[in-house]
Amino acid sequence: MPATEQQQHVPTPEPGPPHIPAQFPVGREASATEGYVLNHVALQISSASASLAFYTDFLGMILVFALNAGPFTAYYLGYPAETDSRPADMAATMGSRSGLLELILSHDQPTSSEDQESTKGSGTVDCERKLNHGFAHLGIRVPDVAETLKRAERLGCKVHKFVGDVEVSHMPLPGWDVTKVEDRARRWAGGFERTFAQIGFVKDPDG
Repeated sequence: MPATEQQQHVPTPEPGPPHIPAQFPVGREASATEGYVLNHVALQISSASASLAFYTDFLGMILVFALNAGPFTAYYLGYPAETDSRPADMAATMGSRSGLLELILSHDQPTSSEDQESTKGSGTVDCERKLNHGFAHLGIRVPDVAETLKRAERLGCKVHKFVGDVEVSHMPLPGWDVTKVEDRARRWAGGFERTFAQIGFVKDPDG
């Protein structure tokens, strides 16, 4: 995309009230993104008990379900709608919801203060693990994943994972080193590879 065209989408307002564009961008491909929904935000966490206590006890979210995929466990949380009477009601409509939170806990990381202390002597391992905690990805529900990835390539975006790719290395987590044979050889558990095969990853401009 030419720089002049990019600049049209990057306002630099003066200090003061928020800048609100007068109209949607000219030439916006509305039909190309019809059906796109921000389904969830994913965070990589270091402690399931601490994070679940924070998001459920403090913020009042509901644990919709937990899934052990082998190398990691994912916890999906959200706020119930008025029509929800139990977590199963929320789980049944996961695909059409927005505003969900996914917490990802790698099974190959220090889980106690003692374990974390024991890794510090190795120099960089503990620091690398800590740096990988926090934001993981945005989950966007789209009508056609494969076509969306083709559109991403046409627009010059970097596709990190295509539909059908199931290697665990496409989803690095804290404590993993995809340059090591044993980490590249990891496998999904519980049939998660069927779900993972349907997912695509696209890197944003900051990677």
